[in-house]
Amino acid sequence: MTSRVASPIRLAVVACLATLVPESATSAEEPFEIGAAAASQLRHAQLRIVGGQLLATTNEARTSAYNRSDAQRQEKLTLGNEGSLVTLHYELSTPAARLSYDIARGRDVRLQYQAQGDAPSEELEYTQQTDGPSRLRIAEGELVVERSGPSFYHVLLSLTPEQRERPIWLIEFIRRQWKLDEKLSVLNFNLLRSEYAPSPVTRQQLAGWIRQLGSNHFSERQAAERSLRAAGQGVLPLLREAERGRLDAEQRFRLRSILQASGDDQQDDTVERASAALSVDPYLWYALLQRERLVRQFAVRRLSQLLGEPIDFDPLADVSTRQAQFEKLDGQLRRMLSLTE
Repeated sequence: MTSRVASPIRLAVVACLATLVPESATSAEEPFEIGAAAASQLRHAQLRIVGGQLLATTNEARTSAYNRSDAQRQEKLTLGNEGSLVTLHYELSTPAARLSYDIARGRDVRLQYQAQGDAPSEELEYTQQTDGPSRLRIAEGELVVERSGPSFYHVLLSLTPEQRERPIWLIEFIRRQWKLDEKLSVLNFNLLRSEYAPSPVTRQQLAGWIRQLGSNHFSERQAAERSLRAAGQGVLPLLREAERGRLDAEQRFRLRSILQASGDDQQDDTVERASAALSVDPYLWYALLQRERLVRQFAVRRLSQLLGEPIDFDPLADVSTRQAQFEKLDGQLRRMLSLTE
C-alpha cells in the first residue's frame, strides 16, 4: 500500500448482511463474522445508502441487547431508536482482532477494526458525521493512508482497488448484500470512460440566483428559485456547498427546499444516480487526483472543465510535489466554488 496522507478535503457508507456464523463455532480459526443471533436482531434496522452516506432507520420502536462471551469470542449488540432513527452499538472481539460498529441517531457513524495478539499490525477507522465529512484512516505497520470527503464515494474512489478492499469489508460488515466493490467498479468505469457535459449554468449565475433568494421582492425570490430548480442535477453539489455558507433565513429555507425536492437526500442510491451526481461534483474529481497517473490526468482535465479555468496541479509530478500542490489547490478550489461570499 502506498504511504500517503490526503489533502484536507471534505469528504460521506456502509453496510451489508454478512455470511452468518453458527453460534456453536467458537474455535480460534472461525471466520471473523457477525453471529447468527446478532444478525437476526439487526434485521430490524433498515440500513440504507443515501447520497453516499449510511442511514439507519426503523419502522418500529424496538430496544434489544445481546451479549455472548467465551474464551475465543466476545460479541455484544445494543439496538434502539429515537423516532425513526436507529442507534446501535456492535462489538466483536477475538484473540486476533477487535471490531466495533457504532451508529448514533441514524447518521453519525464510527467503525473501527484493530488486529490483536500475534496478527500483523492493522488498524482501520471510518467515521461519518451528519453535517460534516466522512473520514477514513488505514494503518498497516508504519504505512498510513488517510482520506476525507463529502461521502464514502469520495473516500473510496480516491483509493486504488487494492487499497479499498479492507475498508469496504469494514463498511459492509453487518450487511453484505450491497456489494460495494462491484458498485464502485462500475462507478469508476462510468466516471472515467463516459462523456459527461458540465452544466451550462455558470457559478456566477448560480451565485446571483442565490443572492436573489434573499431579495426584498417576492417576485424576484420566486424567479430565482425557479431558475435554480431548472438548473438540473448537475448543480446540486454546488448548491449543497452554498447551503453551508453565509445565508439569511429566507435563502437557507428556499435552498434547502430545492435540495430536498431533488430527492438526492431521500432516495436510496443507485449506480446510475450516483454516476450522474458524481460526474459533475468538483470534490469527487479533486479526490481522484490522489489516484494513479492516468486517472490523475483525466481528473485534471475534468476538474478544469467543471470550474471553467485551469487548475494549478501537475499530475506527472512526484509524490512530495503533488502533496504541496494539494495544499494549495484545496484553498483555490474552495474559493472558486464559493457561491455565497
